[in-house]
Amino acid sequence: MVCDGHQGAGAANHCVEHMPGLLGQLLPQHLPDWNDPSVVSEYAEKVRRAISTAAVLLDNDWARTNDMSGTTMTLAVMSGWLLTVANTGDSNAVIDCGDSVHEITCSHRIQVRLLS
Repeated sequence: MVCDGHQGAGAANHCVEHMPGLLGQLLPQHLPDWNDPSVVSEYAEKVRRAISTAAVLLDNDWARTNDMSGTTMTLAVMSGWLLTVANTGDSNAVIDCGDSVHEITCSHRIQVRLLS
């Protein structure tokens, strides 16, 4: 996980400190049968939901502090054969395939969306 704080490091530090524990509580406890595509698809959705829920819980928790700092976040979760990558803000992730590099997230920065 990479967090890039703005207007201070408070929000970034909060995410780094609390995201692993939240994910530990929310992620599925057992890996799926990798030979059953429907089970893998259901598992992948549970992982995506856990990451989204954890991000919302962290954001809500941070909002109660009245600290005005914020953060971007890029997170990769490896579960067996499944790699799930998520990001908020303009912290993006790329994957190096050996002979090429591909951006695997998209920016949530409003300036990028307005220019697209």
